[in-house]
Amino acid sequence: MNTKIQKTLKWIAITAVAGMAGAVMVVCAAYLYLAPLLPSAETYRDVQLETPLRIYTADRRLIDEIGNRRNPVNFEDIPQILTDAVIATEDVRFYSHPGVDLQSWVAYFMALFAA
Repeated sequence: MNTKIQKTLKWIAITAVAGMAGAVMVVCAAYLYLAPLLPSAETYRDVQLETPLRIYTADRRLIDEIGNRRNPVNFEDIPQILTDAVIATEDVRFYSHPGVDLQSWVAYFMALFAA
């Protein structure tokens, strides 16, 4: 009976390792496929904002603006409460992990497989 359990655990482990290896290969293949299509980071450094269409009367009075009106702000000008709200909705433990919250991932997968 003990050898049957060992064989079963061995096949589960082999299947898990093969599945993880397959997932890594799929992620790598997706990256290699999409990487040439991604824009370089330099294109995001100099963003040209759209200027809205302004309609004036004959005597130079503004009637309407059509389009997106965006007023860029510096990072320091963003209120702290807004930064805290965004972080709270995205990642409660943002300041307590190095960038990837492994504890949340483990909890997510445990909940996923428990259901």
